[in-house]
Amino acid sequence: MKQLINKIIVLEKKHNLFDFQFKNYSVWSSYRMYFYYFVATDLKILEKPVAGFKKDLNYIKKIINIFNFRKLFEKKDIFVLEHSRSNREKIDIYTYDIVNYYGEDKCGFFAFSNNGIVEKKDRVIILDLIKIISKIISKFSQGLIVTDKNFKNFINAFDGIERNKYITQYKRYTLELKLQYYFYYFLLKIKKIKKVILVVSYYNMPLIFAAKSLNIEVIEMQHGVVSKYHLGYHYPYYKTNFFPDKLLTFSRFWNGSADYPECKIINVGNSFLYAKKQKIQKLKNTILIISQATIGKKLEEFMVSNLDKLNQYKIFFKLHPNEFNNYKKNYQKLLKYENVNIVSNEYSIHQLQNFCEYQIGIYSTAVYEGIERRCRTLLLNEVGIEYMEQVIKNDYAILINYDDNIIEKLMEVKEPKNVTFFDKFFIKGKI
Repeated sequence: MKQLINKIIVLEKKHNLFDFQFKNYSVWSSYRMYFYYFVATDLKILEKPVAGFKKDLNYIKKIINIFNFRKLFEKKDIFVLEHSRSNREKIDIYTYDIVNYYGEDKCGFFAFSNNGIVEKKDRVIILDLIKIISKIISKFSQGLIVTDKNFKNFINAFDGIERNKYITQYKRYTLELKLQYYFYYFLLKIKKIKKVILVVSYYNMPLIFAAKSLNIEVIEMQHGVVSKYHLGYHYPYYKTNFFPDKLLTFSRFWNGSADYPECKIINVGNSFLYAKKQKIQKLKNTILIISQATIGKKLEEFMVSNLDKLNQYKIFFKLHPNEFNNYKKNYQKLLKYENVNIVSNEYSIHQLQNFCEYQIGIYSTAVYEGIERRCRTLLLNEVGIEYMEQVIKNDYAILINYDDNIIEKLMEVKEPKNVTFFDKFFIKGKI
């Protein structure tokens, strides 16, 4: 993964990928993270996500609610694009604090579904239809887009992939960027929006470009791990105007985690991730496994190979929300073991971390949360472990390999040192 990311960074500079622009904003910045995940999957560096898309009548009802024009065009000061996921109370934990800070009545709320799952309050307008329509149009109209010669030269440097597929894909994403840009541009203008607050900037560049074209301030709320291996935030050779004006982080710890594009970085904390005031009482011989769609099968493989040694342990395999739909099909091996509980919504990740003695993962924001909640932490030495360099370097966790004796490793790992990854939400002055 390190080699692939470094290769992308060097080659994008060499081939001037940021020069291809729409409305004076880099098209490559909108496609960069998509490209990374697609090529990493094709090269077998990352697993193809096991998440499934859920389509049912409720989903259809939610996405056609975009035609509720009274609600869609209602005048609001702030446009809030929530994370696609919400907690069990239908709260977006990343925008909750800042919405309360500005006032809920000033905000209009929008989101995309979580693979067809919509667990949002009725006030939230689901925008999936915009992406669906733009993808349909791009499929039949990609011939109208002129191929970026720099991208052709860039893609030729990659072996083991179908180059023409990526050239076609880049053209389609370019057209989708333009179509979605105009939707947001006119929506923001009609609603007379003064400020945009969003989560996950790198997948929402059309919104950012539109807001910046209208001189509307854009604020991003941190939602996950940031490092120099995260191409959504790490731009060592390119500083420009496509990034949000402000990035509000979980704590000061994250402020130097990557070479951010030009923006103001402010640590404000997060009420939901802040752990210091919570009651934590560990149960002996309990292990939490932190899964994600791209690494879940690797964690299953690791656990199945070790479960004969863990008869005395109670194991909670916590699914990522993107895995809820298909877990019975994807994790059949684990379902056979009586001491393994595959957890979807029965417990929150924080409830599990408050009583589990150990946690095992590869890379996830939840790993940091567990360390703050006093979990003894082991990280499987797999692709993606690069994201956790600082955690391992500072002895907050230890590495475990497939051929290690898991019992010995559990005995070796110590309770983590006191560290703050997530402050309590607090804004000093004005944002």
